[in-house]
Amino acid sequence: METVLHGKDARKKLLAGVNKVANTVKGTLGPGAKTVIIQREGAYPTILNDGVSVAKAVTDPDPHVQMGIDLIKQVASQAQDKSGDGTTTATVLAQSLCNIGFAMIEDGVDPVEIKATLEAEAETIIRKIKTDAFPCDEDRLEAVATIAANNDAKLGALIAEVMIESGEDGAVSVETGSGFDTTIENVNGFEIHSGALSPHFPKELNDALILLVEYIDNFDNLIPALELAIKEGRSLLIIAEDYNQRILPNLLINVMQGKVNAALIKVPEMGKARLDWSWDIREATGSMIHSANDDTFSLKKPTLRHMGSATSVVIGRDTTIISTGKHKVAEMYIDRLFEAKDKAETDWEQQIITRRIARLQSGIASIKVGGHTEVEILETKERVDDAVNAVKAGMKNGVVAGGATLLTRYARESKYDLVNTAFQIPQQIIMMNAGIDKEFSADDMLSNDVYDPLDVVVNSIRSAVSVASLVLCSDATVSLGH
Repeated sequence: METVLHGKDARKKLLAGVNKVANTVKGTLGPGAKTVIIQREGAYPTILNDGVSVAKAVTDPDPHVQMGIDLIKQVASQAQDKSGDGTTTATVLAQSLCNIGFAMIEDGVDPVEIKATLEAEAETIIRKIKTDAFPCDEDRLEAVATIAANNDAKLGALIAEVMIESGEDGAVSVETGSGFDTTIENVNGFEIHSGALSPHFPKELNDALILLVEYIDNFDNLIPALELAIKEGRSLLIIAEDYNQRILPNLLINVMQGKVNAALIKVPEMGKARLDWSWDIREATGSMIHSANDDTFSLKKPTLRHMGSATSVVIGRDTTIISTGKHKVAEMYIDRLFEAKDKAETDWEQQIITRRIARLQSGIASIKVGGHTEVEILETKERVDDAVNAVKAGMKNGVVAGGATLLTRYARESKYDLVNTAFQIPQQIIMMNAGIDKEFSADDMLSNDVYDPLDVVVNSIRSAVSVASLVLCSDATVSLGH
């Protein structure tokens, strides 16, 4: 049944959804952060302190409230996608903007005017924050990792060690370990700059077969490979240069019903660059490339000889990391790449080949997360993921004083009440969670080695402002129920 709400009634419902999500996640913000326990039907409770994971679990039976929930979830998702951290800061900032902004609308202020002014003021604050950024040395990296790991110094030191060794562009996988302790393991492997095509695919595949194909035109062509994986008791990673969009729902249904443990990713890039990636993946994984013009490899009768193998596969939003066990890239293949580099006619071509060689030779730093229970391991993995992403962001564009202090500092310079008030809320929540009464400054943070990656702060602001602006300009909600 269709229901329509207008004006104040619609805004009230949207705001209820926004507040439901933000009030659930805000306790996870800062060094004094708490955890949230999530109970899913038929599963053990999950303990989380990761903002985006908590936000995804929140729902409401009222479809109009659910709209507000879904919109505010975008804040956390955008922050996660852009920098891998800062999701809770972005969410509580968006909440403050929505609450204060809706009150202004009720007082007669034009929402379009609010949106324009808010976006302009936010960019002014971002420009000021960027001037306060500085490079992140090794000591600061450890501090960033420790804070992102919820003040776990031991975990922070371990993550910093891995990231310093691997470098900004190094391949680092976060996997489930087999013991009680979290350890580091350097393994053969390869990172592909392509991630999950659906959030419903598994994030981790163990003991996987790898099917590498130029093009998949229909789901029936995948069935023999899926049946082979099931027969062998193994999971399956399908890597395609391109595919018919219609196969994705069929594959997802089989995965979600538990019939097969599989995932599909695309080969990165276009044109010759995509072809280069395919050949590098072939060499790194031991796969053959299925081509419609190749009679030696039929999708109707795939064998283990045609397919690659991986001890583990970790699929992220933008990358896929394949650990290949004992398999190494043949020296002959690397030699051919060095020869191609020497013959390259431009510096750009040389740089491309240099990166290919580095990817194939560098291997993977694998963080094996341990614990006494599955719940503990999952919670720790979330913290490790956040810390790895935070350190990568810090290595890329530097860090600033942490604790949302710069948001407070530059918000107070704004003459716009919405910005002046809302941008101070994240620091106030951090203080509340930590049980601190006295406000701390940016200088306090720097003297205590508390840093935030610049990219995380900037993306948190932009994600919050983007979604809040959309919500504030909404004047009606329509639910098309059944």
